[in-house]
Formats: sequence, structure tokens, C-alpha cells
Amino acid sequence: MNRRSRGWTVRRVVDSSALPARELVVTSAILARHAVERPAALCVIGPDGRRWTWAQALEQARRSAAALAGLGVRRGDHVLIFLPNGLDWLRAWWGVSSLGAVMVTVNVAFRGETLRHVCAESGASLIITDGELGERLEQLGLDHLTVVAPERLVDADGEPPELDPPLQPWDIHAVNFTSGTTGPAKGVLTPYLATYLGGVNAMGENGGLTSADRWLVDTPLFHVSGQMTALVCMSAGAEMAVRGQFAGTRYWQVAAEAGATHSLLVGTMAASCSHSHRRRPNGRTGCGWSCWRRWWPSPRRSGPGSGWRSCARSTGRPRSARRC
Repeated sequence: MNRRSRGWTVRRVVDSSALPARELVVTSAILARHAVERPAALCVIGPDGRRWTWAQALEQARRSAAALAGLGVRRGDHVLIFLPNGLDWLRAWWGVSSLGAVMVTVNVAFRGETLRHVCAESGASLIITDGELGERLEQLGLDHLTVVAPERLVDADGEPPELDPPLQPWDIHAVNFTSGTTGPAKGVLTPYLATYLGGVNAMGENGGLTSADRWLVDTPLFHVSGQMTALVCMSAGAEMAVRGQFAGTRYWQVAAEAGATHSLLVGTMAASCSHSHRRRPNGRTGCGWSCWRRWWPSPRRSGPGSGWRSCARSTGRPRSARRC
């Protein structure tokens, strides 16, 4: 494919044979694959305890897509998602993706002019939000945005339109905005493949994740870390236990209650958990599940001391991961 850009001819050449199959990478294709192969297996547990099997997850995605299509969303359109972690977030994501539209994720901490900037820059005309988050929008007077409550995506009738051609790993599925700490937040175009490759080697199937595992998803889904975790879990057929936020000093208790075998800890999250490591509810030392955490170089150790490390599950089976 050729296109002109500032006087230069840009050619995009994709060797699809060198890429993972779309059924491993594209959310709608992943849901369809598992719904056929293992429809009654558990896909996700929400913060409120609700459970979706893979067949139910696919049905939720289709209803969401049908509702959004009825609101005028088409392939390539941008749709803002301004929701906390939960099943509503996943339903919105999967519905947007099933239409070939692009989700624009919004940090739930944004408000005021920062929120206005993201909404204006997103190129979206529709936002999925509710509750206190929706009240922040009302204060901004963003009349160009159609506000859709997540409940409207639940009971739509009909089937979403078939995509021709079907979505591929290199298609854009999200615009993720930077935190805006050094200037106005900037939107980053994110293909499915980037999200998948960002997690599959360390956290996904190449890191040993299987359909017998359950991942504690408590990093924000509006952030690439949450999206990578969710996507590689879906790809491997692993279960997800979605929680609203990091539990802090209650982390080990929450992880044990969720039955999690894997989790993602970043920066100070890992430091916080290390202090309560010996106070786990089952009284054991070491990790009972895989715990991916960021080891930052200390004043006395740098270079090889940094990078991703993991704790191996204490199941007795071989693991390439590093034990705590």
C-alpha cells in the first residue's frame, strides 16, 4: 500500500506469514475461537463476582457491537471509554473492537482541562461512561460528545455487521494517551500486535501461561499494562479475575481470594507487596502464584539488576521464572 506523506512515498509491506495468527491477537477473533473450542470454560470474573464463560463473553461482545452500530459507530471510528475496571469495561472494549472501531482509553483520574484535552484530541463523537465520571463530563460542556451509559450495551438485538476484510494483527485497536506529566497528554496509536507482543513473551503463552491459570487483573485497563495482561490472558485461554484497583496492603489476601496464579506488579506496587510478603493469609513463605514485578536498579546494583523478573508458582512443576 502506498500513500503520500510530506512529499515522500511511504510503502507499508506486511509479511503476514511472519506474524502470529489473528486468532491469537485480535480480540474478536480470540473470543470466537474460544467460544467454539471451549464455550463453557470460564473467561472472566468481575469485581462483583459475576462470571462469564467464553460463550457468554462472545455474546456480550456481539450485543455491545450491535448496540454501538445502532448508535452509528462504524469501522475506523474512535470511541472513548471512560470507565473503571470491570465487566462493563471489557464489554465496551470488545464491542468497539468487534466493529473494527478504535477505542480511546481515558484515565479515570483525568478531570477538568486534562479531560477536555483528551476528549477533543481523540477525534471521537461518542463516549461510554457513567456515574461520577460522567458528571465530570457534564461540567465541561462537551456538546459534541454523545454520552452512552454502559447499560445500553447489554440488551441490544441483532447481529453486528460482518467485517470485510476481517481485522488483522496490524490494525489499530486503541489510542492510549500518555499521562500528561510533562505536557498535554498525547494519543498513541496502538495496533493489536503491539499490545500482544508487549506481553506474550513475559506474561503470556511464551512465559508459560496456560488455560489452567488465572490472572489477577488489577492494573488499570485504560493503561497498556492492563490491556496487555488482558489480551495475552485471552489469547492463552487463561481466566481473568478483574478487580477495580490495586489492593495495597491487602494484596496477598485479594490474590488468594481470587484464586490467582499470576499477577502484574509495577514499581512501587511490588515494593508495597514485599513488605507484607511474610503476612500472607496461608502462612506460607515465598509466592504461591506468579508475580511479575519491576526490579529497579538500586544505588549499589545496576545494569543486570534491572529488568523484568518473576516469582515461580510453588506447584512443583518446572518453571523458567525466577523464584522469590
